[in-house]
Amino acid sequence: MRNYLNSNKKASFPAIWAGLTATQQDDLRVKLVVAVRVKDNTLYRWYKGLNFPTDFATRRDVAQVVSDFTGRQLTAEDLFPDK
Repeated sequence: MRNYLNSNKKASFPAIWAGLTATQQDDLRVKLVVAVRVKDNTLYRWYKGLNFPTDFATRRDVAQVVSDFTGRQLTAEDLFPDK
């Protein structure tokens, strides 16, 4: 499993999530629940790639939290690319 914390490569939310350890995933989950007010089942669907936030404001907020957590500059388009 690739660790996306130190990578310069752009990656989607599911790819970044998969690159985290279980402890890191739990820490990021808590940060997203608090900052974006996302429920666990919604977060599960995002990291499984089943669906993504529909509104740009939520995507932007998630990108900010993930960027702060990973130390990388990620955009909403990086994390949730249009299919």
